[in-house]
Amino acid sequence: MVLLAEVMKIKTLTAGNSLKNNTGFTLIELLVVVVIVGILASFITLSVKLAKPSAIKTLKMKIQQHIVSVETYVQLYNQPIRLQVSQGKMQTLSFQFKVNTDDEEAPLEKSFWQPSSRFQPLIFKPIKVSISKANSNWKDIDAETIEILPNGFITDATISLSQDDELISFKTIEDETK
Repeated sequence: MVLLAEVMKIKTLTAGNSLKNNTGFTLIELLVVVVIVGILASFITLSVKLAKPSAIKTLKMKIQQHIVSVETYVQLYNQPIRLQVSQGKMQTLSFQFKVNTDDEEAPLEKSFWQPSSRFQPLIFKPIKVSISKANSNWKDIDAETIEILPNGFITDATISLSQDDELISFKTIEDETK
């Protein structure tokens, strides 16, 4: 009987040890799981980065929206506007008349362009912005200015945005032939 009890005791000890070894994970299994989770995390991070538009594409959309809102303003209020690119920003300039002391409008030579209080300037410091005009017949407009008139005229120009190795160019006037 004692012998039988000892044999049973030995069997339960070995059975318990074998169950104990099978319930946990080995170091290799844990490392494989960690590597798979790391690879999945890198794929997710990469896809999130690709889904976010670059700073240049975002600035292009902002400039296009700004031009459309200025065109709407110009046609609504019948007032010409100039968009001037200088010192890392696009400033909206409106035409101001200097008034004589007898409350008459000054001659055209005494009038001037000044920053408009209706539109906030677009700031784009790290991105280089340049404007090239298709037709440079305008003597009074510098190279970095786009003029928008109440009759629907807008200076035909190409706006180029560049940062690092990325370059985007777009026209102020869209081709209707496309």
